[in-house]
Amino acid sequence: MMRFCKRNEVRDMVKRKRQLLMTWIMALVMIENVFLPFNIVHAADISASVLTDLTATVTQDGATIPEGGSITSTKPIRVEISFGVPVEGDDPTPANPVQKGDTVTFDLSSAFTLLSGDTIELKMGTLLVGHATFTTEPITNMVTATVTFDGDDSVFDGTSNTVTCQFGANFEYGDSGAAGSAGNHTVTILEKSYTVNVPVLPIEYEMTKTGTANLADRSITWAVYGSATQGVADVDLSGYQFFDDLTSVGDYVENSFKVGPDPVAPTWDGTTKELSYTFPSGSTSPQEITFKTRISDEAYYATSEQKVNNKAQLLDSESAAVDEGQDEVKFTPKWIEKKGVSSDEGSTGVYDPKNRTIRWTITANQMKANLKEVVITDVLPSGLTLNSASWQAWDGSAWDTATAIIPNASGEYAIHDINSMILLTIVTNVPDDTYTTGIKTYSNSASIRWEGLTGPGLGTGSIDVGIGYNAITKSGVADTSNQKIRWTVNVDTKGQNISNLKVYDLLVYGNNIDLSTVTGIPDGITATDLTPRYGQKYAGNFSGSFTVKVIPIMQGTTRVADLLEITGLSTTKLNTFSFDSQVVDPDIFAGNTTSTVRNTATLFSANAKLNAATGSVNYTNSMLLKGMLKRGAISDPAAGVNTGLTSNAQEGFDYQDKSVIFRLNVNGDGLDLTDKI
Repeated sequence: MMRFCKRNEVRDMVKRKRQLLMTWIMALVMIENVFLPFNIVHAADISASVLTDLTATVTQDGATIPEGGSITSTKPIRVEISFGVPVEGDDPTPANPVQKGDTVTFDLSSAFTLLSGDTIELKMGTLLVGHATFTTEPITNMVTATVTFDGDDSVFDGTSNTVTCQFGANFEYGDSGAAGSAGNHTVTILEKSYTVNVPVLPIEYEMTKTGTANLADRSITWAVYGSATQGVADVDLSGYQFFDDLTSVGDYVENSFKVGPDPVAPTWDGTTKELSYTFPSGSTSPQEITFKTRISDEAYYATSEQKVNNKAQLLDSESAAVDEGQDEVKFTPKWIEKKGVSSDEGSTGVYDPKNRTIRWTITANQMKANLKEVVITDVLPSGLTLNSASWQAWDGSAWDTATAIIPNASGEYAIHDINSMILLTIVTNVPDDTYTTGIKTYSNSASIRWEGLTGPGLGTGSIDVGIGYNAITKSGVADTSNQKIRWTVNVDTKGQNISNLKVYDLLVYGNNIDLSTVTGIPDGITATDLTPRYGQKYAGNFSGSFTVKVIPIMQGTTRVADLLEITGLSTTKLNTFSFDSQVVDPDIFAGNTTSTVRNTATLFSANAKLNAATGSVNYTNSMLLKGMLKRGAISDPAAGVNTGLTSNAQEGFDYQDKSVIFRLNVNGDGLDLTDKI
């Protein structure tokens, strides 16, 4: 009995523990219901059939494309989806209302790629219903829109009803692979069929042309590059024609036409000057054509820059031009040029007026043409005599050994046949002088001719070379405040023994003088050897270790000029002296402008004129000046008459009283004008 009772006690204890566990579970469930919202249920992927009034619209360029309609592949489309969302608040309550967190998926199309954003909001007015997210499956290219109903609680807790929303996205046709071939392609958008039309791609043409002149063989090589592409594919140019009108270019050089590296035979009409070539089958672009044209006589034998323009065309099978390329080739034929250098060029120290020469160099056939029976003509000017002559050929890097050559009585040098550049050097003797005080200029020219060249030949034109030097120079500096000019004269005989050197300088007070009617000019001096300079008189201030004599030049009893005679000059060193002249012409010192004032010093040996030198200065006077003051000077114009000057109109204009203050400066150089004007 006692063992039986113990078994019952154990059984009761187990039963009480089970009841206590169930009580705790019920309590936890009740607590969870207290703290969590009543409308939370497990989110689910729902079928689009749950939605109401589901519609999808496809538009392109703003026009709706009906099911089975045609879509242009080159323009984007827009897909719009709208639907109603059954919710708890609808009346009557739907059997399967959409719960917050539910999702629905739309397979849009695998034939298009997405252009717009990945995620967009779905709203009904200001009420957020959910979000639509777009993804593209990488293998199938299917664009999917997943709508997640994660909007405001009021949409799903029975507060809202008649919920609708819509969304859309922009797409472009995926034309990769076979989908990009021209023609019609059937596609599916939201399980509806449409036709996408892929138009035939246009053919893009490109044609360029370049030219290079080769004067050695008298030709221009033209290179023409032509291509045609359709999309990324190169087009066969079969049936297309290359065309070039060479009327203003030059004749086609036979057997020079190539397509790529291969010589071919084009069609050349020597009468119309038209060159053409029709591409055969298999001429897949790009294609390059090269050929030569002959440079015309007019351009080839010119001595200035020449320009040759050429335009090539690509014609289709109906001879219509589809593209063109052109180029301008510039070249300057160099047949002959001449230079000359005197033997005394750059000489210093004692000058030797004897044994002087001029070395003439004539460079010919710079174009390295193949010329027969070449003759260069060079007739020496009067006074020069031939010392020696030689010629050399260019071997590509240097002049080869000189060969002596003697001209005939007509000054013609027979070179014979050449195919390279040549150099003819002629050394001439200059007449000896007792002494030299100036520069003697010799002018000379040369020409070239060869077998087959018509006319007298191609020439260099006149080339001038001076020999000697100027033994006297003159310069000046204006001093307008004192109405003077400081003149400086240099005399240098460079060690030549010239007897009785002296300088004369004639300053005339007025604006003209008749030297044949005046007195005072020294005996033995020819009046016309002197150069009068006007509007000046001698003002003294002579500097230099020489003797200066001021000789009055008289017109009757009136003194009209000063003739300066400077003597005691050295023949072994540089002689320099300076003096002042007074500007007495009121048009110069008070004319309120800039004038050029000149003065000439003439070098003599005893009574023989050797040379003369003229100096000039710009003489600017400020007799009347007008300036503008800054507007701040209105309170005291006199105080700002110098510091307040401005040339800026914005600083000078007074915007309040619309005025400007001007400053007038009379006799700005501060000259003493008593009895001078």
